[in-house]
Amino acid sequence: MRHLTHLDLFSGIGGFSLGLEATGRIKTVAFVESDKFARRVLHKHWPDVPVIHDVRDVKGDDFNGVDIITGGFPCQDVSVAGRREGLSGDRSGLWFEFERILSECRPRWAIIENVPGLLTSNNGEDFATILRGLGNIGYNAAWRVLDSQYFGVPNDADESLLSDILEVVVPVKYYLSQKAAEGLLRRANKKGVELSEEMEIALSYLVRNGRDKLYHLIHGTTGTMET
Repeated sequence: MRHLTHLDLFSGIGGFSLGLEATGRIKTVAFVESDKFARRVLHKHWPDVPVIHDVRDVKGDDFNGVDIITGGFPCQDVSVAGRREGLSGDRSGLWFEFERILSECRPRWAIIENVPGLLTSNNGEDFATILRGLGNIGYNAAWRVLDSQYFGVPNDADESLLSDILEVVVPVKYYLSQKAAEGLLRRANKKGVELSEEMEIALSYLVRNGRDKLYHLIHGTTGTMET
C-alpha cells in the first residue's frame, strides 16, 4: 500500500507530522521552519527529513505530487493578544506564501491551523480572504474551532506539564513583554476570568519589572542573557 506524502509548513516541533505519521500511512517529506530551536527538535526526531528554513524558499516544482500540505501560519497579527494588523502584517501575511505553495503543488488535501482570532481579524475580512484564495485554487473549505480540553489536554494550567523540552534555559526573547502581560491582566479582569495565583504573580512581576529581570530571577544570573 502506497504511503501518502506530506509537506509540513510552519512546522514548529512537528505536531502535524507526529499525528499524521501515527496513522502508519503518511510520510513527511520535508519540514519548513524558521525558528532554530524548533529546527533542533525536528532534526532530533526526524534526522533524515530535510528542513527548509524559509517558507519563501519553497518551490512548488520540488513537491509536485505531494498528497497533503499542513501548516499553522504565524498567528501574531490575527491573535486577539496582538496588534491585529491582520494579513497585512509581516508575520501572519506569510499566509500568502502558504496559498502560493498550495497553488503550485495542488495537493489533494490541505490542513490549515490558526487561532480563533483569525475569524474576527479585520471584522472577518481576513478569513474571507483566505476562503476566497482557497476557492480560487479549487478547494472546498470546512473549518472548526476546537477546544483542547475535550481532546485529553488539561485545561487547568496548574495541571499541565511539559515533559520533553529540548532547551532548559529559554531565551529571553520568548518571554512576554510588559505590554503583553499588562494586556492579558486587563482582559482577564474585564472578562471576569480568575487567573491562578502563580499566573497573576508572574504577569504582575512582568508588568512592574520587565522580562529581563524576570529572566534573571528565574535563572539566578546577573551577567549577559541568552537572546
